[in-house]
Amino acid sequence: MNINNNSDYKAMRRTSRQNLKRNYIACVTVCFLLMIFGAEYASSDGLLGEHSDLGVSGGSTGVSSHMVKGSQLGNAFFDSLLEEIDNKQLKTATKGVMASLANSLTKTAHVLTFAADAVRHILANHPVMSFLVSLLGVIASLLYYMFFQVQLKIGQRRFFLENRIYRDTRATRIFSVYRTSGVRNVAKIMVLRAVLNLLWCLTIVGGIMKYYEYRTIPYILAENPMLSRKDCFALAKELSMGYKMQMFRFDLTYLLWFIAGFFTMGLLNILYTNPYYRGGQAEFHVMLRERAKAAGTPHIHLLDDAPLYEHRGEARRADLYPSIKIRAKHELSVPWDRHYSIIHIGLIFFAFAMIGWCWEVLYHFILDGILINRGSLWGPWIPIYGVGGTCVVVLLKPLGKKPALMAVCTFFACGIIEYFTSWYFETFDHIKYWDYSNYLFNINGRVCLEGLIMFTILASLGLYMIAPRFDNLFSKWPAKVKVPLLCFLTTAFLGDVIYTHFHPHTGKGISSGLIDFDLPDYQEADVQEVSHV
Repeated sequence: MNINNNSDYKAMRRTSRQNLKRNYIACVTVCFLLMIFGAEYASSDGLLGEHSDLGVSGGSTGVSSHMVKGSQLGNAFFDSLLEEIDNKQLKTATKGVMASLANSLTKTAHVLTFAADAVRHILANHPVMSFLVSLLGVIASLLYYMFFQVQLKIGQRRFFLENRIYRDTRATRIFSVYRTSGVRNVAKIMVLRAVLNLLWCLTIVGGIMKYYEYRTIPYILAENPMLSRKDCFALAKELSMGYKMQMFRFDLTYLLWFIAGFFTMGLLNILYTNPYYRGGQAEFHVMLRERAKAAGTPHIHLLDDAPLYEHRGEARRADLYPSIKIRAKHELSVPWDRHYSIIHIGLIFFAFAMIGWCWEVLYHFILDGILINRGSLWGPWIPIYGVGGTCVVVLLKPLGKKPALMAVCTFFACGIIEYFTSWYFETFDHIKYWDYSNYLFNINGRVCLEGLIMFTILASLGLYMIAPRFDNLFSKWPAKVKVPLLCFLTTAFLGDVIYTHFHPHTGKGISSGLIDFDLPDYQEADVQEVSHV
């Protein structure tokens, strides 16, 4: 039953690297989305950082507790190291979107208290109302964990299992559980798994053993989300029997990668190590499944999704989940390589601009508890999001068949657009709408590496997922609706641009005045840096 450490481990890692290389953008996007939504990878500087049940940073076992302590010691060492480095950016880089999200999740002991803490901060002067809203926040966070984060965890396992066999597996497969009738069943089993992991953790040794036993459950549910609680836990026990030490040793083979990711402030983890590790875990699970099949373990017949392990051609989607009732009749993804009409391009521009505005308003509200129009214009749109997204969809679409090249071009295109937009506002309007001076690897405070990476990923999602869906939606609208709507939006937008030219949209939480210039009083009243346009 033992695994040949030198050959089997190397073979699984080699296969994982090959699978990652041929579908790199999708693999990285999947792991990044899980991190953004707080489902996994909340701490990217530890080997077991992505195992975060119910949001407990670093996992819920004795092993992960030691990893968290080690991470804290490492952070202290790294902080002291930075003090010795004569680099202004390294010393002043204290802000970042991804860092803020990770800190918000890891500074609290429990993800269920995250929303409550945020609301208590907002309603600090109203104790009774704060308690009631905090209680609602706890309930909302629990529902968010059960019916969103958990489902994405299972979908992520499903993606990496499919990615082994099918070269064009799309990132949308993380939503695969929603196509079945197993959403509530998955939520129930995963919550029970988290609770049991926490209880077993009290026994230390038992917690370590059960941690590796229960780690097979997400892969089991990825193949059969309708499996009963009793059968799921029994099958997990059978699959891991005699292999727990090998699972631990296999984890250790990735240790140096996560250490390297730690010294790159998590960037290496995001761009390589996380998907590399997750692909290796998928290979390990397949090995356990094959050996259980060969041994004829009692419950192995419940895993019967043959197309997940045997290539069935490009029309395979209808064959997946053969024993499960599928809710949707069509593939979740839609063709991205299409021709967009002028009217649809215009509507997509406004859709992206409005989505960007909603994101900025919501992000500021969560952090500071203030609901404010964060755009450079007075209307509910932020042009840089619309321009960037539309440029990618229209100009870079020919590169879509080469995702890596498209991502590089998107990275530089977004950087050029953001840099010169900032330069224009500062030069002609004497206003700063964002300042990245305290972000790592920034250029004159106008662009930074972290922002460009996020914009690249979002722009890729816009090209491959969001814009095609908007195009399908707009195609259902009659011309007598689309044309007047586009004319109205364009007129309102141009009017907003003209009005803003004479009456700039400034104020606390919106812009910063540049004191080097002779500004009107209303521009100098409030000086507060912001993150984006």
